[in-house]
Amino acid sequence: MKKAFLMLLLLPFLVVTAYAEEYPASMVDELDVSAVRESLPEELRKIGGELRFSGDYDGAGALERLWNRFLAQIAEALRKSAREVFSVLALAILCALGTSLAPGQKQSEYIQIAGCAAASCLLADGMNSMVGKAANALTSLSDYAKAALPAIYSAAAAGGAPSSASARYAVSCLALDLMMSASQRLLLPLLYAAIALAVCGSIFDNPLLRSMLRLSIKLSTLLLTGLTVVFSGFLTITGIVTGSADEATVKAAKTLMSAAIPVVGKILSDAASSVISAAAVVRNTAGAFGLVSVCALCSAPFAACGVRRLLLSLTAAATEMTGLDRLSRLLGEFSTLMGLMLGLVASYGLMLFVSIVSAIRTVTG
Repeated sequence: MKKAFLMLLLLPFLVVTAYAEEYPASMVDELDVSAVRESLPEELRKIGGELRFSGDYDGAGALERLWNRFLAQIAEALRKSAREVFSVLALAILCALGTSLAPGQKQSEYIQIAGCAAASCLLADGMNSMVGKAANALTSLSDYAKAALPAIYSAAAAGGAPSSASARYAVSCLALDLMMSASQRLLLPLLYAAIALAVCGSIFDNPLLRSMLRLSIKLSTLLLTGLTVVFSGFLTITGIVTGSADEATVKAAKTLMSAAIPVVGKILSDAASSVISAAAVVRNTAGAFGLVSVCALCSAPFAACGVRRLLLSLTAAATEMTGLDRLSRLLGEFSTLMGLMLGLVASYGLMLFVSIVSAIRTVTG
């Protein structure tokens, strides 16, 4: 009785204050989620906004800033491309006047050849610049993927999806590396070859040159489409197979912890659920920021190539009305190649976009 009374007297002095750890803040440091933002240029960081892990990321503001920047890039692309387009239109008018005044068919052919050569010179710098923009965009996307994907998928793994996160991350890295390798070693050289074939095909009336141009365009399109479709399908299958295993593992672990450990088992199980929920907040916030960043990285080549493609298509249609078939075909082929550059950047950007969405959508029990 004396011992019990003594314990009651000492009990108030044994009570200490307990502080709950702020899981998102600690996880941000452990998972190095800051790389999702720090790997971007300063201008793009401002578009994405602040990377807060309280669950209230300002997505609407980021999208508004992204849209305003995209509109400004379109206006800048229009300003830069207008001079080339007007020069080509003026050249087409001069060639049309020349062919109408030419005494014979042979002289008209020579005028068209001269017009195609002059148009190629006028557009050469712009075409080379567009290929350079596409290559730079691929490099920027690849660098960002290497910095952002490990952090986002690590947060997904900490959120209770270790199998899904690791499998999807492996598939994403393999597909993105394969796409980058194919772009550098095959697709970009094919683009340069297609530009040369288009110019030569407009100057020399050779069916073989036009056939080779069509073949290069079809091969590039098939490769881009095939890689994107196979990657998306394989990532979906991987998520279905590993997601069920992750969900079953998490549920079994919670049940075992709650039932096997007396007194505090339920408390520990609830604490584990809190850690998983906190990791999900980190994953979703970093993922949302990553999606905006991917769009921001793609916006510049999209604006430049899209505007130039549209203007070249309109110029080709206007030139066709003058009867200059060779020049019109050349402009149309340049427009098609601009679309191919857009497809190249879009395919890589889409694969990175899907990879981040896949990390965000990992579902755990």
